[in-house]
Amino acid sequence: MKHLEIWFLVFVFVCMSISIAWGGDILDVKLESPSIAKNKVGISSTRLINVYIPTGYENGNLRYPTIYWIGGYTDNNLYNYSKMLDDAIQNGKIAPVIVVFINTPEGTWFVNSDITGYWEDFLVKEIVPYIDSNYRTIPDMKKRGIGGHSAGGWDAIMLPLFYPGIWSAVGTNDAAIGIPWELIFDWQEVVSSDQEFRKFLTLMFATRLSTFFSSIFNSNILDYNEKNTYVKVAWELASRISPNPNNSNGVDLPLTENGEWVPEIREKWRDFSILEYKTIEKYRKELSQLSLNITVVNKNPPNTSGYENEYFIELLKLAGIPVNRMEMPGNHTDYIGERFIALVEAMLRGLNVTSVDSRGKVATTWGNIKNDN
Repeated sequence: MKHLEIWFLVFVFVCMSISIAWGGDILDVKLESPSIAKNKVGISSTRLINVYIPTGYENGNLRYPTIYWIGGYTDNNLYNYSKMLDDAIQNGKIAPVIVVFINTPEGTWFVNSDITGYWEDFLVKEIVPYIDSNYRTIPDMKKRGIGGHSAGGWDAIMLPLFYPGIWSAVGTNDAAIGIPWELIFDWQEVVSSDQEFRKFLTLMFATRLSTFFSSIFNSNILDYNEKNTYVKVAWELASRISPNPNNSNGVDLPLTENGEWVPEIREKWRDFSILEYKTIEKYRKELSQLSLNITVVNKNPPNTSGYENEYFIELLKLAGIPVNRMEMPGNHTDYIGERFIALVEAMLRGLNVTSVDSRGKVATTWGNIKNDN
């Protein structure tokens, strides 16, 4: 009887140990970035990224799909993502996955800019190769996804178009895709008949000069850090879309100080906007090769980008490009963790990586992940 009691206690201890040990890790990784070092406004070139590795990673030799997640403008919060990933994996909602979190607390639209640094290069030329070289990823676009919140959602949509062949799935949480389109759109080409959306656009159109551009005209690049967020966003985008090193502010703008269009500059901005139908046509091939998962939250401007994302989906459907519309409750930052998990699940499905059940039995598609021999 004593032997039975001892074995029972051992069994309970092992079960408790397994339960306590369950959970992945978030690793803090510091990278010295030559791309960010090119900035002219004092942004540190030492960048912190956070890498989530699932339970069992350190003791195994499996390779994993990878999701890259870009936070919102000035967002430096990991929320409860790690715990939510652990729970979703343990409950069989998603398969084990490596997630790379990239935040920009200084505030950046994550574009290549002579002013704020070369953020596209930082991700494409530095982070992705580093992750594939130092972690057991599946180094293939078919097993990589990219997602993001707000400004990071804009990046998640645009970067796979600028750099095809790196990611196959996209997931966005209330992406701020109205920028730069809302600053330069042509009323005659707006296909949406939603009157509330058109009312919001009327306000944006009337205030674009004073809100976004006016204080840039006579400024010097060194004045950048003194500006508010709206001005910084417009200035940073201008440095990517229409740079001009001969001007003291380093850019050309699509409007004059009197509010008149500069046609050739405006056309460059329109080519950079995903809410232009011709831009969707330009990137039709790239968009058609992506699994697109777009959340639509409450339509409550300016507190959400619900209208803009709905309009994007409308344009995609008009072009015959498949898209997964994911309606979510709440405003811009509500239920952010729940939306994140839903998007990871959708992206993994788009990458043809299915879930494991709660007992750890791996679904057929997960068998595509090879042992690292």
